[in-house]
Amino acid sequence: MCAGYREGAMEVYFTAAELERLDALAPLYNIHEDETAINPNADITIHPVMQRNKWNYPMPKHLAEFPLGGDLDGYWNPCTDDIAWEAILPSIRIASLYISHADLWPWVDGLLAAEWTDIPQSEAPHALLGRHGGWKRFNTRDPLVYGTEEGRRNVRNKILSYSKNIYFRLTSSFADAASGVQAVDYQMGSVAGQTLTSKISNDSVIVVGFYALAPLLPGSVEKLNTAERRLVEGEVAKTIIHELGHALFQQAYRACLPSHNGTEIYFHEEVISEMGISLEQTVGGSLSEENIRKY
Repeated sequence: MCAGYREGAMEVYFTAAELERLDALAPLYNIHEDETAINPNADITIHPVMQRNKWNYPMPKHLAEFPLGGDLDGYWNPCTDDIAWEAILPSIRIASLYISHADLWPWVDGLLAAEWTDIPQSEAPHALLGRHGGWKRFNTRDPLVYGTEEGRRNVRNKILSYSKNIYFRLTSSFADAASGVQAVDYQMGSVAGQTLTSKISNDSVIVVGFYALAPLLPGSVEKLNTAERRLVEGEVAKTIIHELGHALFQQAYRACLPSHNGTEIYFHEEVISEMGISLEQTVGGSLSEENIRKY
């Protein structure tokens, strides 16, 4: 491995060892095994929307819980099964840390506090004309408005209010969350998460695929180094945050604009109306490779 730069007509290269001696290359092989690099027992308060009792939403009679598999007794239900709860808890802590500071994000303020405006037909993509109509967008407000204590408190209160109707469930990454039948060929990929909102109860249920969590179960997690565990935990946390973007929108439009047709709205001039990706991109500054491939 080497890197370099051009100085005049001459190219100068450095080996990996030289870069490390210059403190220009982080010695990741040490961090991998350093258990103190990230404290898995960090004292992070779990946000009310993700507390343990929120992970046991009643299932329809035609669905059943999935067993943990292998030699493990129990099911993929974080509310009733300690093994499942311990596997997903680090991801919940990470997601809670983000959501607990959502009052600082202009994206969330724009969604929950700003006015949703109509998109002129002249700006709508030709392929969308006549399909649903009623396309809307939301924009960020002035920082001097959303950054005030009143503005931040308004966002926090709305998230807490909508959280009362948001629940979670773990399910197969290859099955339809509503019917339970296989929806995705395992050779073609998997579904990380999905948000379903009832037109009767208005409850939003975020279903998270447990496939990504399987490496964190006893018997497997011992084989992972610290960096590998953090990678899995971060991916699941990202899925939770992504789906919360969908759930917050679905709760917001039912509460504030019930006449809306339910189609997701656009953020500023983004080219797709996908609330989860929009939130993920705004908060993280980028998209996951999975979502890049999807779109």
